[in-house]
Parts: sequence; C-alpha cells; structure tokens
Amino acid sequence: MNKFTCLITSVILLTQSIGFAKGIVSENLRYDASPYHEGENYYGDEIEQGELAQLLAPIALYPDTLLTHILIASTYPLEVVHANRWLSNHSEYSQKKISNKLKNKEWDESVKVLVSFPSVLKRLNDDLTWTQKIGDAFLLDEARVLDSIQQLRRQARASGSLDNMSNMTVSYDQNNIVIEPVEQKVIYVPYYDTRIVYGHWGWAHYPPIYWHIPSHIYVRHYSYSRYRPFYWHKAVHISAHFYFGAFHWHKKHVVITPYPKRIHYPDYSRVKVVKSSGSKRWHHKPSHRRGVKYAHSSVKHKYHPRSRITKVRPHHGHIKAKLNKPHKGLNKTVHNTKKENLANKKKVKYSRAHKQHTKKQVKYITQKKEMVAQNKQKKTKQFQQRTIHKPNHTASKPIHNKVKHKTYTAYNKTKTRSKTREK
Repeated sequence: MNKFTCLITSVILLTQSIGFAKGIVSENLRYDASPYHEGENYYGDEIEQGELAQLLAPIALYPDTLLTHILIASTYPLEVVHANRWLSNHSEYSQKKISNKLKNKEWDESVKVLVSFPSVLKRLNDDLTWTQKIGDAFLLDEARVLDSIQQLRRQARASGSLDNMSNMTVSYDQNNIVIEPVEQKVIYVPYYDTRIVYGHWGWAHYPPIYWHIPSHIYVRHYSYSRYRPFYWHKAVHISAHFYFGAFHWHKKHVVITPYPKRIHYPDYSRVKVVKSSGSKRWHHKPSHRRGVKYAHSSVKHKYHPRSRITKVRPHHGHIKAKLNKPHKGLNKTVHNTKKENLANKKKVKYSRAHKQHTKKQVKYITQKKEMVAQNKQKKTKQFQQRTIHKPNHTASKPIHNKVKHKTYTAYNKTKTRSKTREK
C-alpha cells in the first residue's frame, strides 16, 4: 500500500507541474498568487506585450460584439460586481422581466448587456484582479490591446484552431481577423484551453491564463486524436439592442452607435455600424467608475486632472503660524504633527472663554427677539384699543339762510319805519 500511495502522489505532482509550466491555472476562477507573474511596470505607464497577451488569452477568440462589451465593462469593475449580485439574487426572473428591471438601473449599457451572459459576468466578478487589469490596459492604450487581440488570433489560425468553429464565422478584413456569430439572434460563448489553442507560446515569462472547465460543459480527456479546440456554453438569445458596438480594426478603437434601438437584425453588419453617420468613438465615463482608483498615472490625470480638483491648498507656513498661536482662556497651543494634512485635517480645541462668548451671544439674540415680539404685541393692542372721538355739534343749516332771513326781517322793519315817517 505504501508503494501504491507513493506512485499516486508522484503522478499528481507531475501533472500539476506540467499544468503550471504550460499556463496559469485559476481554480474556481481565482488566481493563485504564487505562480502568477506580475509585470514590474504594471503601475507605471507601460505594459509589456507578453503581459497583454497573457491577460487577453482567455477572451481573444470571443466574437467581436461580445468582446467589445467585455472590454468596456472591465473599465467599470464595481458595476460588474453589483450586476452579478443582483442577478444571483433574482435568478428566478424571466428574460423579459430582467430586461424591464434593467431599464431602471444606472449602470453602463455594456454591463447591462452582460447580464444576459451569466457565465461571462460570473468570470468577470470572480476574477476581479484580472478584470481590473484588462480595463486599466484598455484605458491606457486601446490600440495596443486591439493589436494584441489580432496577434493572438493570427497565432490561433497558424496553429489550425480557427478551422473548426461550428458556431462562429471567421472572416478577414485585409490583415485583420473578424469573428462573428453564425446566427444574429443566438450567441454561443466559447470555452477553449489557452495552453493548446495558440500552439507555441512565445512569452515564457508570461504564460497564458487558463480557466478550469465549467461544470455544465462535458469535455473528454485531452488526446490529440479526439481533440476539439472549442466547447460551447448554452445558447443565449439576444435582442438587436446587443449590436450597438463594434471594432474599427483599421483605426484601432471601439465604435458605438447612439441609437441602438433603431438597429434591426436584417440591417445589422459590422461595416454598417462602423460607417454609419451616427456612430462615434467610445469614450470612458468616470461617473460609472464609482470611485475605483486608476492604476496608471497618465489615465488618472486624463480623467481626474488637477484643474477639476476644488480643494484649497494654502501655504503651509501661514497655517502653521496660525495654529501655533495660544488660544484665549487657556495657555495651550495646538501643535501640528502632519504638514501634508494641514488644510484638510485641522482640529481646533475650543476654550472655555470661547464657549462662554457663544452662550452670551445666543442669550443676547434670544432676548432681542423676545423684546421685538413684546413691542409688536403692545403696538397691536394700542391700535385695537384706540377710540375715534366724534364732534359734539351737529350739522346745522347753512349760515347764509339765516343771514338772508335776518336781512329780510331787518329790511321789513326799515320798510315799515319808512312808511310811517312818510305819513
């Protein structure tokens, strides 16, 4: 029994060593930290060609339309995590209900499209380090990423792996290899072994990333007599809204259409999307980044330049002189410990005198308000209690009537007198 167990352990060790020599094995779609070789310049402004090929090896042979959505969604890793959690919590929803619910979500359109592909979304969520590195490389140099995809496709064609693609059509646009689905309404996500599909791997320090076979895909034991390069996930039925992006291989960038709802199945083609009047180049939206930091300094300055920063950065010496002044009421000083955070992290200790002064101010303001209110009440009462004095005399007849009457009587008297005198 001891010899038998020794033989089994030796065979297991040999198979593991061969697997790691050919590629990076990622169990449960996660990286092993020990065999994975990170480039020295990852956090700089350049990525080596071997590292790009290593990252893009598992998805370089995907159909173009699906690959555009993966590259765009990888620049928004936090939204990918939210979408995967939402889909796992609502797995009982039908496809129509999912599409209706997604209208209210404030995610990027590419992230919403990937909800229809749960296997792809799960991979992006489980391998977050890989997802974020692809997104950062895509933001850093879009043209180099597309060149690396074409280089891997040429390598797969040279090894004869592109000859047997049952659910995909392979076409050639000058020197560029274009991969599209056979049926526009149905897309099959391929699975392939990156250690075999590309033939001889030219970057020894950057072996291709290898994903284990998913549980729902049945694959026979690898032997060159029965070998098939591609295996397929379940078919995904999509709408015409899926085709709103394409690769412009000549100019080496991604093109999107602002009116995806107007696209119909018979009218769709990659050339029409690229050459249509409404199409435009894809641009990254930092608002969908949701606070995730950028790995490269040039990308960081591009989407968060210093001119947009509204923080006030006064002179440090001027602040230090103010902070070291003694406070009123206490003989203590505030000593600065960090010069870098003088403007942002300034903590002032309020003294007793300052607190008393604030209390006095509050009392004075409240008293003043009460006095104003009392004066208003007094004025209203005085106005209500005020009596209108009426004059005692009543209106009499006009004086000129009395005068006339008097004159009339006087005139009669004089008249009678005159008459008597004449007699």
